[in-house]
Amino acid sequence: MENSIYLITGEDIFEREKELNKIKENCGELVKGINFVTLDKETMYLLHSEVTTYPFGYLKKLIIVNVPSKVTNTEETATSKNDWFNEELAEDILHSLDVNVIVFMGDIQARSKLYKFVQKNGKCVECNKPKSKKDLAPWIVSLARQNGKNISLENANHMLQICGTDKLMLSNEMQKLIDYVGDNDEIQKQYIEKVGIRT
Repeated sequence: MENSIYLITGEDIFEREKELNKIKENCGELVKGINFVTLDKETMYLLHSEVTTYPFGYLKKLIIVNVPSKVTNTEETATSKNDWFNEELAEDILHSLDVNVIVFMGDIQARSKLYKFVQKNGKCVECNKPKSKKDLAPWIVSLARQNGKNISLENANHMLQICGTDKLMLSNEMQKLIDYVGDNDEIQKQYIEKVGIRT
């Protein structure tokens, strides 16, 4: 694994989950509570102890931190009581990267201390939604090809008109279409009309 610290942000939930799943796959077997921990708003205070605790019987531990947007402070507010990400924690994280893979997830602004820290020491991944439907049609074509099916750009655009632009919804609808067409290689307009959920 190239990096041991990641930050995944952006409004595209589908792409965020996809990025997280790639990291999980690279970590091998994950046993919750031993070499796999997920922290959120209520349990974030445990991050310091998780970072300094070795994974029993495993080479690395995956720590996922779901950061609520209200706790990502900018440098201007770094001295406030809500500043959970401090220098001591940053130092402990850096000293633990030989045994930990840490993923921060959430709507984290580029000007926050956390974002700048990960950018300097690891990898930040921005998962932003496409600016227009035009950008999504080729993605639908690619998604169909990954599953051994073909769909024309015209039909991909038709799918967008029917199902909307949410990638998670489109991915689910594509799976339904793939199951529906069976051995047929081509996803045609009439199949989209019949199976697609209208939004």
